[in-house]
Amino acid sequence: MTEAPAPYFVHFSADPVPRTVDHSRADPGPANGSHRAGHTQVRVLPRMTVQWEDGGPGAGGRVALWVVSANIYFRLQDYVVAISSDYAVGSCAYRTTLGHELESHVRRPMRIFFSYRAEMLRLLRGAPLPTQASPVFVTRDDAEAEQERLVAPARAAVAQVRDLIGAALRADRNREDGAHAYSLVYNRCSPQEWAEGR
Repeated sequence: MTEAPAPYFVHFSADPVPRTVDHSRADPGPANGSHRAGHTQVRVLPRMTVQWEDGGPGAGGRVALWVVSANIYFRLQDYVVAISSDYAVGSCAYRTTLGHELESHVRRPMRIFFSYRAEMLRLLRGAPLPTQASPVFVTRDDAEAEQERLVAPARAAVAQVRDLIGAALRADRNREDGAHAYSLVYNRCSPQEWAEGR
């Protein structure tokens, strides 16, 4: 695995595939009026922490300023997998819908999500931060503003990757929930099995 440029640490992680299913509603789909056999929600949460250090007063009243660590965490979390209560647990319709939800809306999003770590690293190479070996020198009065200025490109890169992941997950959901994909799922059970939910 490619490492982040110093002083960055980048970690992408995901909640495990859920083992529980919300089976409480006949229509578990989103509130846009479309009826769904199943529906899955997931959330991407990015977080960045930066620890600064300074070298004390130096020549001309300036201080050496550098980043000890800049940690960037992305997490895919809070899965909610729902299957229509019209389908009995264990029925063909239930099993098929659950299989689709877990593969198309949990495992596929995981693969897409993890693929964006490389993009995060690429963007950080263009957003260098001062290190102890290569600090910046500022007046103490300017230190806080300089910290914000120096870290702004990295924060923008985190926001950009968050947006890219979100767009990729939405596009994939639209593909996986399109007519062609649904027809493949529907053909795994007979029309009677879908109608009766048994």
